[in-house]
Parts: sequence; C-alpha cells; structure tokens
Amino acid sequence: MKLSRTIKERLAAAALIAVAVVLLLIGALRTHKIYDPVTEEFGIVAFQRISERELVEDATFGGVRLDKGQLYTTYDRTQPRGKRTCPT
Repeated sequence: MKLSRTIKERLAAAALIAVAVVLLLIGALRTHKIYDPVTEEFGIVAFQRISERELVEDATFGGVRLDKGQLYTTYDRTQPRGKRTCPT
C-alpha cells in the first residue's frame, strides 16, 4: 500500500504537534530549586521551588545566578512582585 504525499505530510504534522504538546507539558510540570544566599551566611540551606515559567522570567530580568551547579536568587522573594524593567 502506497501512501500519498498529503497523507505523509499530515502524519508528519500530527507527529510534530504531538511532540510539541508533550514538551509543553513537561515544561509546565517541571520545577527548580532556587537557593537563598542570605540564609547560607547563617548556615541554613533554604530554597524555594519555582516553575519553569518563573525561572525563565527571573533569568530574563537577572533574578537568578548559577553558582557551583545551583541556582541562587538575586533579590528578596518575600517582597511583593511588581513590574520590573527590562535589562536591555
């Protein structure tokens, strides 16, 4: 049985959409540990779990840094979040 070109294209498109949906779901469910450098000064290892979306937003505005394989916050997360200016 020979498949026509349009059927092959539709199958390829459906497969790509399925892969995209799976990757979006993985990104929506994934969380990251963000450590607080201030508490480490006192010997306490405190962290918060944030979503992938929050990590992307924080990284865009300079809110996280990578140090020795761990992510650290660069601002006080207990303060209310407001509008931040873009660093560019």
